[in-house]
Amino acid sequence: LPIHSDLNVVIDGSSCSVLLKEGVNTCAQMGTFVAKLKNLVADFEKPKAVTINLLGVGFKAFKADGDFIVMSLGYSHLVAVHVPKSITATIRDANKIDISGFTEDVSSFVDDLKATRPWDPCRPKGVVVAGEFLRKKEGKKK
Repeated sequence: LPIHSDLNVVIDGSSCSVLLKEGVNTCAQMGTFVAKLKNLVADFEKPKAVTINLLGVGFKAFKADGDFIVMSLGYSHLVAVHVPKSITATIRDANKIDISGFTEDVSSFVDDLKATRPWDPCRPKGVVVAGEFLRKKEGKKK
């Protein structure tokens, strides 16, 4: 976490305090830095957990050799995605993937997974996050 030049960070045992340097009256970066620091500490206390659903006929996932998740997503080939070391990915069912880890790593990995097969509103299928609102298009009217 980069520290702004107008801030002093003092760590005493189990506490951390952020102070303005002398001669500086206001610092717009102080609130932002304190919020990022709190989020960083909260990540270590409770990691983020996300469940990914593979919605579609024949969509399934399985572990491969090494740190890869291989998915069958209706393409003519299998899609392999590398799992970073900081993330734990478990395949619960053939079409459910549980991901846990720190917030920034999990968010970017989930975005990579969703990009492999984006949600299609006309034919409801794709890679989606559990609990996410999915818009479906209306069919033809008579």
